[in-house]
Amino acid sequence: MNDRLRNTVVGFTTLLGLVALVGLLLAFGYVPRMLQGGYYVTLNLPDASSLNQGSRVQLSGIDIGEVDRIEFSQPLGTGVTVKLRIREEVKIPVSTVVRVDKPLIGGSPTIRFVVDNPEGLPPSAFLATDNNAVVTGSPGVLANIFDQVDRLANSFDALSGEWQAVGQKVNGLLEPQDLEAVEDGQVPGNLTTAVARIDRRIAEFKAVLEGVDSFVNNPQLREDLTTTAANVRQTSETLGTSLGNLETRYVTLADEVAAAVGQMNTLLAAANDPEGTVGKLIQDPSLFQNLDDTAQRIGQVADELKLLIEKWKAEGVPVNL
Repeated sequence: MNDRLRNTVVGFTTLLGLVALVGLLLAFGYVPRMLQGGYYVTLNLPDASSLNQGSRVQLSGIDIGEVDRIEFSQPLGTGVTVKLRIREEVKIPVSTVVRVDKPLIGGSPTIRFVVDNPEGLPPSAFLATDNNAVVTGSPGVLANIFDQVDRLANSFDALSGEWQAVGQKVNGLLEPQDLEAVEDGQVPGNLTTAVARIDRRIAEFKAVLEGVDSFVNNPQLREDLTTTAANVRQTSETLGTSLGNLETRYVTLADEVAAAVGQMNTLLAAANDPEGTVGKLIQDPSLFQNLDDTAQRIGQVADELKLLIEKWKAEGVPVNL
């Protein structure tokens, strides 16, 4: 085989390989950018959310295009503008909601057009296909989750700082302290000193209980208490007998007093009786007059006797008294 024929075969084989490669690419859905048709839709986002050129665009889970380019919105700081190339045979309903979903692990984010049609009716309006359609998107569920995870991590950091401070306070509460110094007011008390005080009070209470137990379980004390109880019982019996005798005497005395009161009542009745002897003596006025005269006479005799004695004394007559 000469060189010309060999070069022809090699060129023809290379051409067949290229055709086969293009066929495989077309079979797997690859179309060179220059051959791709379609129209553009402008998507406004607060940030790029890791999108890049070539990121896929889906409608209801079906690939309908890709990201053609990403630019800053004007003025700067107001977000980003993403140009989406959509296949020309695809029409996007106006009621769709656009969001950017980040993959959980690796990969490029995907722009998803989700049809918001709760009533299930066919869409009546679609985005314009003249490259002037503008839509606004938002971060997807995963992006929100990542933001929440970031906020949770920040909260956890703040919480860990607070717990660190709480741990320091707990360590201060559990740090051993000199109980004597705490009681003297030299250092503040904590949980350890409180437990030590409780232990001390428990020990003192235990000592008191042991003293009470030794006092109660003393055999001599039991014997003394038994003897005392016997004496108290004997005293009670004696007192009961004495009280019985006293009761008998009291009854006898009461009977005697009752008899005397009866006799006095009889005498009083006799004295009140005007026909009786005692009543006549008490109620007779002449008896009282006679007694009064007798008393006056006795008084006069006493006065005369007194004068006679004084005369005898004055005249020197000895008087033996």
